[in-house]
Amino acid sequence: MEAYLDLLWQQIGKNRLINELARRGRDGIAAGDIAPVIEGNALRKQIMLQIQSLQSEMDHCLKILPDDFDHLSSPLKDKIIAANSELHAIVNETVAIDQQNQSRIREIRTVVGEKLEDIGMGKRGLSGYRAPVQKRPKLFDGQG
Repeated sequence: MEAYLDLLWQQIGKNRLINELARRGRDGIAAGDIAPVIEGNALRKQIMLQIQSLQSEMDHCLKILPDDFDHLSSPLKDKIIAANSELHAIVNETVAIDQQNQSRIREIRTVVGEKLEDIGMGKRGLSGYRAPVQKRPKLFDGQG
């Protein structure tokens, strides 16, 4: 069970990294820079693959452990419960930050779209004020 606990702490560490990337994205968005979000997403994908690998190892540990959690020593049980609680809190916080980030990005998209639309309307309006294109005069012989 110690091996499982070690894997659980590794998974917590990976989730802390993801949480930090989410926070950086939030700070970048607040500063008007979405580059941290884009960079963070690339790193997140790599970390998620690592978490999936850890989870696979954890699943293997759980298969070979006794089904009865009561057979574990109280200190070990407490450590596992505490680690699971910490993991749960980190994941919940990350999900909340991600939702805020997505909402803010949608707001930014809307504002940018409106500004682009306004620019397009301004260009169309401006074209109406331009001098008309002069056509070459045609010869007129006076007969209609």
